[in-house]
Amino acid sequence: MDEIIISTLAEFHEQLPQFTEGDTNSFLYRGQSNAEWTVNCSAARRLAERSPTPISLYQLIGPLLIPYLEFLTDRARLYGFIPPGFSETPDGLELLAQLQHQGAATGLIDFTRQPLVALWFACNEADEENGAVYILPRAVTEEIRKREEFEGREIRSFYEGDKLWSWEPPVRGNRIVAQSSVFVFGVADISFSKIELTKLTILSENKGDILKQLESIYGVNEEILFSDFSGYAVANASNKTFDFNAISF
Repeated sequence: MDEIIISTLAEFHEQLPQFTEGDTNSFLYRGQSNAEWTVNCSAARRLAERSPTPISLYQLIGPLLIPYLEFLTDRARLYGFIPPGFSETPDGLELLAQLQHQGAATGLIDFTRQPLVALWFACNEADEENGAVYILPRAVTEEIRKREEFEGREIRSFYEGDKLWSWEPPVRGNRIVAQSSVFVFGVADISFSKIELTKLTILSENKGDILKQLESIYGVNEEILFSDFSGYAVANASNKTFDFNAISF
């Protein structure tokens, strides 16, 4: 895996063309606050971390991940936990997407079409750890462009084999638009696949400065990226900093 160290926002801009050949639109980006983490889905992490016996993420797909995803969606349908605007029996992929955005651990891996959004996620947490932005050529994925391409398909059909899929979910909230969301799926952990990722490592001591620049120059901040009521509430939680200049005394 290609890797390069990033200290400033300017360096990030300078390095992107080197890996994307100047065409950033043909690539997907993922930011992770800890550079030591592999690029895996949240369902894999939940299963591996909560299992009573050790589980290898590399071996997770067949024996456990697929049954887990089917259980998750079947249970939601059974209890009628269907988001507004959906049919009573939504397709599994659509249901997984909504569960993902509400915080559930699913088999979908969040990527974005916007490199600065990925950079924000790489810098936002774990102040004492280096962050990372991963760059994935979209051409290595099987892109789903129309609903008809997954309508009626079982979830397991996307996880049998080593193929990577990518899908931009339909706009059902401000958050999807703000984050330019793209889901990548088909494997539990991309790092263990044959797909080559490029890794830009963000030094921990520079995270704060980069976040300030992302907000002041580009307007990229938590309230914008999580631009719905729940996101607004979390952005104003007790552990968040506050700009006292924003109010008058």
